Amino acid sequence: MTIYERNCGATADFATHVNLRRSDVSFDSKKQEPIFVMSGRQKLQVTWLGKSSLLVTFPVPPDPKERVFQRIETVDGVVIRYEPMQHSDTLPP
Repeated sequence: MTIYERNCGATADFATHVNLRRSDVSFDSKKQEPIFVMSGRQKLQVTWLGKSSLLVTFPVPPDPKERVFQRIETVDGVVIRYEPMQHSDTLPP
């Protein structure tokens, strides 16, 4: 699993991505679709709940322009749950 930020260009803000892949597969953001994408520089918590269950906890955006763009719920037999954090925790620009 890889959590990374991507600068979306001069007219767009950063986005935070989570990528899930097997440990024997190299990370390549151009070939592997992220399981989660959220606008802004976010502080996420990702926790394995078991061999085939993952929990992604994300902040509730204080700014209405920030939002979740993508949430995939199953990848290669792994079930992914998403829960908002109790309070927002955004990284500084």
